[in-house]
Amino acid sequence: MKILDYKYKFALLMLGAAALTACSDDKGNYDYTDLDTVEISLDSDDTDRTGFTIDRGDNLVINPVIYFNGRRVTEGSDAPLDYLWTFYTSHTGLGADYTVDTLSRAMNLDATINRVGGSYVARLTVTNRDTGVEAYLLADCQVEETLTAGWMLLYERADMPGTSDVGLVVNEISKKNLAKNKEFWNLYSSTSGGRPIDGTPVYIYHQMFPMGVGVPRIATSRALVAVNNADFTPLASTADFFFEEAPQSDFTCFLPTVGKPMVNSMTEMLVTADGKCRVLSGDANGLGKFSDPLTSAGAADSEFAPWSTQMCNYTAMQTVVFDKTLSRFCYTVNGSFNLRNFPAQAAEMVAFDVNDLHGAELLFGDYNGFTPAGGPDIMLFADGNSRYIAEAQFHLTPSMPIGKTWTDVSDAPGILQTSAFAVNGLGRYAFYGSGNKVYTLTYDNGRASQVWEAPSADETVTCIATHKYYAGMIATAMMPNINNAVHIATWNESTRQGKLYEMYINPASGAILPGRPSFEYTVPGKVKSMNWKYEMAM
Repeated sequence: MKILDYKYKFALLMLGAAALTACSDDKGNYDYTDLDTVEISLDSDDTDRTGFTIDRGDNLVINPVIYFNGRRVTEGSDAPLDYLWTFYTSHTGLGADYTVDTLSRAMNLDATINRVGGSYVARLTVTNRDTGVEAYLLADCQVEETLTAGWMLLYERADMPGTSDVGLVVNEISKKNLAKNKEFWNLYSSTSGGRPIDGTPVYIYHQMFPMGVGVPRIATSRALVAVNNADFTPLASTADFFFEEAPQSDFTCFLPTVGKPMVNSMTEMLVTADGKCRVLSGDANGLGKFSDPLTSAGAADSEFAPWSTQMCNYTAMQTVVFDKTLSRFCYTVNGSFNLRNFPAQAAEMVAFDVNDLHGAELLFGDYNGFTPAGGPDIMLFADGNSRYIAEAQFHLTPSMPIGKTWTDVSDAPGILQTSAFAVNGLGRYAFYGSGNKVYTLTYDNGRASQVWEAPSADETVTCIATHKYYAGMIATAMMPNINNAVHIATWNESTRQGKLYEMYINPASGAILPGRPSFEYTVPGKVKSMNWKYEMAM
């Protein structure tokens, strides 16, 4: 047995030696390929940085240090690498927004961040095109909220026609004690999982009451939305605004009116595409619900124009609407959803009769002045190819003379193609847009003057707003440059691009002031409504 065991061990030893010899003889018979190496680190700034802190709306800038097979890679180098920057929340749990945003496909990142304040991760994925192997860089990012006072824009998304989103620009015109200019775009979708608002824009404004917690309100042709004033996260949707099922007809008009302060926290008027009109009286929380459709006295099937005054005297009238069917104005009072007719107006005391406009069509309207002092409503009417600008004192009591001026402006340049209309809080003129130009129109004598022209002939004026706010007590205390600026939005169909131009004006005449700062922004859509957003701490 010992002899056999020895021979077995010796045989194994010789077999192992032969195998080693064979391997040695085969050296060089096989190809060995070293794997490509990718090394990534944050930009070297001698701070041992691991993350970034930015304000919402700021650009996140990261210039990674990348080595490919030991050689430093630059943006224009020929290394076979693809890049993808993504951005997502670092939180988990109920209510967390797990949306992953694609920021860039370039090596160096420079992207605007509009996500709600919180903790996030910016991730760079580097992919070797030849092998498909990926390498990663993760950077912590803290986003801080800075949605303060500014100028809000409601626009139809250029990249998603039929939907709406919200922008906010912040500069010296709209905010006091400004540290730096800011701009935010697609605010609503950035707080709602990437989903914009269904429908085309109708109106946006910041609710007056309850003081300090009033919220921005948004209307599109298909939706009503309330959002948090600090971060624009959704608070209420269409169904929340109605006792029963929401109306099926598209919304055409949504406006705040001046309710009785501290009793009705706010009042709103809604008109749908079928001409039905509803009134909302706000509750203590600033929400409230719309009434059933209002009925005009003597005409159950009346259709109403997409208009309502915002400046009527809340002690006498809650809101005023225009009955297209009967060509007359009607009003409501606080605490009632019934429409009332105005008392008879003495012909010798009025320029037009609010009870009978002889078939004239109300095209546009805006208010001049603030509450509680009140101010007139200025309106543009059509009668065939004729145009008239009218002044109505709806802030008075219903028995007082209402129709103050009625001026034929048919000869004003471009008036038949008016696309936007706005009235300043001072002066006796209105702005109107036609084509790529803006004019002032004096409603005492109908004199028109061109005050502005877009840089491109392909731009069309889609919205004009003057620098005012419908709640006088808030505007006087908090709003800088009241009545001293105009905001003009345009749309270029050939480039599918919107623009916003903000300029200081002479409040008495509406003329653009040369030598004063002006601001220009590129908007990712077609603007149809603009308004001021306030904040309690200015």
